[in-house]
Amino acid sequence: MARKILLMSMNVGGGHTALRDAFATSLQRLDPEGTRFEVMSIESRDEATLAFYKWVVRYLTPFQWVVHRFSDSELVLRMMMFKERHGLVVEAEELLRTHQPDVVVSTHLILTAALVYARNRLGSPAKVLTAIPDYGEPTSGFFPGRPSIRPDGAIAMEEVAHRAVVGFGHAPAERILLGGFLPRQPFELQGARLGDRRRLPPEERAALARSLVTEFPQLEAYDASRPTLIFLGGSAWTEKTLPVLERVLADRALADATNLLVVAGNNPEFHADLVRRTRGHATAMPFGFLAPEVLATLLALSDVPVLGSLAPATLHELLELRVGPLLLFHYIPGTEGPHVDYLHAQRLGLYEPDPDRMIHHVREALGHAPPSGPLRALMDGFGPAAAALREAHRERALALGPFLEQFVPDREAAAAEGLRVAS
Repeated sequence: MARKILLMSMNVGGGHTALRDAFATSLQRLDPEGTRFEVMSIESRDEATLAFYKWVVRYLTPFQWVVHRFSDSELVLRMMMFKERHGLVVEAEELLRTHQPDVVVSTHLILTAALVYARNRLGSPAKVLTAIPDYGEPTSGFFPGRPSIRPDGAIAMEEVAHRAVVGFGHAPAERILLGGFLPRQPFELQGARLGDRRRLPPEERAALARSLVTEFPQLEAYDASRPTLIFLGGSAWTEKTLPVLERVLADRALADATNLLVVAGNNPEFHADLVRRTRGHATAMPFGFLAPEVLATLLALSDVPVLGSLAPATLHELLELRVGPLLLFHYIPGTEGPHVDYLHAQRLGLYEPDPDRMIHHVREALGHAPPSGPLRALMDGFGPAAAALREAHRERALALGPFLEQFVPDREAAAAEGLRVAS
């Protein structure tokens, strides 16, 4: 009998959903017939956390670090459980009753705490696991010591985070997995189109752009003979790259020689501002929120990314489409600080918060200026580094199934053993 696996995320950024979907992809690849796992993917109905998150992002960005540090306090998490008694906890109880999962995997620490709290209140046998999407040493809120909100196991997506959670000592090491990230299917399909190539040839790029022109007329301006710069940051953080974009637009020679793709995400105010700012620039193509299929196609059309944040999901989608080296202009305070160190350690890109120096790197990466020594090394080494990391994550992703199975005994074997004992 298949184990019932409930994969949960919250609407606080696409990275959580992408991680949830990566787990679903891992299980489907391991068990394509669905004989071992019955997988359900659900996003929480909670909107309050997203509203607070957007407010902090837009108006009080430095406070994001304080919010992150709050998750190091078990008292704060317990207070939130009390606050959410008519919110997340109620929803968690409803999900546990309705779906009766064997294992729940949650990609957000607040949701995880609510699920554990609800599980304990109901006396449900479900095991609850936390998935840690960010890199570096996590706060204790991801795996607290207090049993009332502590999950049964954890999945860390990077080595430092994995060692840290093992070091907390709240669970045996075998209950903490070093996981692997598999990009969503549209990105894998575009990656397969590339094969061993670093870039699609101009004629294939032109055909891809034409395939989207009916839905996105701005792509009429795409010229496959030009290098392509793409600005990304998820639903809230692309706006942080605006100082770099302004300098690109101000340099008419650079702008006219480059396809400029800017993905505002779920940020309609910034998208409207982009449309206004890029009016009169024939090579600039602003976009709003995009389906994964469209975003994967835009990455296949791109050469160099300028990033307003560095979420692991975005990182792996860029690696899958060989878009790099990664030029990181801004990162989310608190959660993404260690991502900068990871970017450098893996030799995948560089962090430069000064817009004038970043423009210099943009020109170098696009071929409009001779690359300096450090950037030349990144450009030469990006392909092999990206390929090695993709392969490592594919191997690690296949360990997810056996890891989840250890939390739930085989139902048929357990039933057979029960009959044997009874006889």
